[in-house]
Amino acid sequence: MESVDELRRVLKIDSELEDSGMKTKFIRSVSLPKDIKLVKDFGAGKELPKPKPETLKTSLWSTIKSRRSCRVFDPEGRLDLEQLSALLYSAAGVTLRVDGVYGMLDYPFRATPSTGGLHCIDLYVAALRVNNLSPGLYYYHYDRHELSTLCEDCYPHTLVDTIAQGQLRNAPVYFILVAKLRRGIWKYGCKFYKLCLVDAGCVAEHVHLASTAMNLCSVLVAGFNVERVKEILDLEEDEIPVLIIPVGPKI
Repeated sequence: MESVDELRRVLKIDSELEDSGMKTKFIRSVSLPKDIKLVKDFGAGKELPKPKPETLKTSLWSTIKSRRSCRVFDPEGRLDLEQLSALLYSAAGVTLRVDGVYGMLDYPFRATPSTGGLHCIDLYVAALRVNNLSPGLYYYHYDRHELSTLCEDCYPHTLVDTIAQGQLRNAPVYFILVAKLRRGIWKYGCKFYKLCLVDAGCVAEHVHLASTAMNLCSVLVAGFNVERVKEILDLEEDEIPVLIIPVGPKI
């Protein structure tokens, strides 16, 4: 009975989200509200090396076929900054700029699809062992392809410790996918929450495939202390951590 009640609750929530309705119809028919920012700005950050095509030069079919979730990480494993750059670009890097979208010039389109092209998902990085990058917590500024330092004394282990499964705490890098709801609530209403989860899945799969192409381990983690992550990243009211993805070398 308890599972039936939970199912009914989910169906009711889904119905309420659907009933909220879209507020505008077409991507190019409205201007972006002035108070909506497509990317957060923490000031000047560390410029990332330009991704090299050969880093991910592999058969797509082979990558899809060999992709597996991996939960055992080398506690001393490291990533190169070039590998981190390629992973971030594959997940959320700018691959096209178009004039006229939402009344803007050079509107950025990213490597992964997003609802209305509004880029709901922000990527944060907890870097523990990356060559040529100080351990810390970072925000991926996709428009400039750089990492913004959240704070000088941020300790990445505090975020890693929010993960429920201890065996997943040995990776050198963690991607934190955060849904920024205000970017699309104005257009899609409450349904944007549901659509953001779809966007998160797209970003996560790109991280998975890019990791596989580079012979790295990765796994999706939904079991973590959400409120603690919000506190550590100093997230705003409309920002919700959705997934954490550890990535690292295979043992």
